[in-house]
Amino acid sequence: MMSDESSHSVVAHSTTTRPATTKAPASHSPSPIQTKQDAAVAHPVVTKQEPVVSKQEPVVSKQDTVHAQTVTPNHSAHVGSHSAAAVNDSSATARSSESSDKATKVFGSFDVMGGIAEYCGALTLSARSRDSVQVEVTSRQDERIAIHFAGSSPLRNVNARHDGNGQASDAATTHATKIAGDWPLSIFYGAADGEFSAVETVIGYGRSVGSETAGLTLSVLRSMLAARIVPHFGGGLSIRIESSLLGDLTRQAASLASCVFKAVAKAFGVECPVAQTAKILHGTFESFGGIPCGLATLAAPMIDQPGHLSSISCRPLEVGEPMALPAGVTLMGIDSGIVYPNATKKYLHARTTSQMGTAIIARMIGGSDAQQSDWHGYLARISVSEYVERFRDLLPTKIKGKQFLEHFGPLPDPNAANDTYKIRSRTEHHIYENERVCHFVERLSRANRTGDSKAIVEAGDLMYASHWSYGQRCGLGSRETDTLVNLLRGCGSDAGVYGARISGAGAGGTVVVLLRDSDETRAAVLEAVKQYEGETKLTTLIQHGAANSS
Repeated sequence: MMSDESSHSVVAHSTTTRPATTKAPASHSPSPIQTKQDAAVAHPVVTKQEPVVSKQEPVVSKQDTVHAQTVTPNHSAHVGSHSAAAVNDSSATARSSESSDKATKVFGSFDVMGGIAEYCGALTLSARSRDSVQVEVTSRQDERIAIHFAGSSPLRNVNARHDGNGQASDAATTHATKIAGDWPLSIFYGAADGEFSAVETVIGYGRSVGSETAGLTLSVLRSMLAARIVPHFGGGLSIRIESSLLGDLTRQAASLASCVFKAVAKAFGVECPVAQTAKILHGTFESFGGIPCGLATLAAPMIDQPGHLSSISCRPLEVGEPMALPAGVTLMGIDSGIVYPNATKKYLHARTTSQMGTAIIARMIGGSDAQQSDWHGYLARISVSEYVERFRDLLPTKIKGKQFLEHFGPLPDPNAANDTYKIRSRTEHHIYENERVCHFVERLSRANRTGDSKAIVEAGDLMYASHWSYGQRCGLGSRETDTLVNLLRGCGSDAGVYGARISGAGAGGTVVVLLRDSDETRAAVLEAVKQYEGETKLTTLIQHGAANSS
């Protein structure tokens, strides 16, 4: 765990002539949609609890795929001669899976357990999928940045795959390489020496050519300069992106951003620890808007191994050793074919509510030094038994933002004074979820040690419980994902379908499945998916995980 992020920064003191400044385009950030939260059920999780169907009425929207490829620039006079020294630290170093001399590859990932609880210090587990993104970086001599897409544009609006409900940007599909945009290096710099352009300004340049991918890529480059990972971009860079990424937009964007960061760092001969990279990228995502993304989500693509789960604890960020899936067990992600138009709004609302619950519990703890040192402001450090005994009955079921402001201090979201927050249910989800994840790890560890298949079934039950809590405690469920999870559960553990849950930001999106790695089990899953498509009239996409073949 890194106690001092700056201690690992690569600082290169070199001067370059800054190109003339250019005028920033207007921002194109989408405005959030107001949402009404689902009713929440507040009681301890029972692992056999049946999911409850959400009452939300969604708008059909189908997730788009992401396409990105990373190639590193040649170590020419403009790139290699100004390379920063490599950082040789940390047991977890930002690395690409299966990189070649000219390309950096990062695989997709999906949230297996933990999800939104990453914001409250929970242990999270992610799995590597088979889809990937590659980025190729080459040097230029004209002091410009050019971004090229090979095939269809890598990152499109989350709704673009769903019957045209999303923005039309980045929607073109072609097998040829096309240029998305070309900008002078001066876009990264402010008016005064030593200043960098605001992240939002740099993102705006990408969005001004109708490309979310270009906006995210440019913001990653700007963050690398500001963090002094690289001193400058020499005579300029050409960045070629190609991708087969699937899954929800947040995970796609995390893999893409990680791949761009690593490809550029590799081009300059720099290695950056996973924790530091995730923290730098997190600032970029906070400014990007519309993509709620925690540190664990950003770190996962950089450390996942096939057939393993990445183990990341967000207190603030501790990367554990990858955990092997039991032999003969694999994971699958199923894009439900729908993402609610207010998904991001609901996710941010749930996150804000848990932050309010954290503030109330901190007030209850007061001056108890022992308790304060134990939990450090992270809900996940509070055990379920302590929560039930000390805090649960004292937390308000719901509270208006203005009431919170009067009694407990500033709001996490200053624009939330008139909203109503379901404090108890949104808060306790994180405490129960962290315990579920720990039990999930224990069950898989037991299966690995003893070959006990019952332990895998119990791990699957924990996934069903997590799915229920996501919908009923956090208000992040959907009728469609409830339907899909219930159909999968109906296959039964005897058929090799052990567990399933909604993942990531919820409100539609991807359902992750723990299953036996066999043709018979995959056939059973596909039959359930076919029935789901027949009932909902939606089209799904399958994201395959890599099994442990040992």
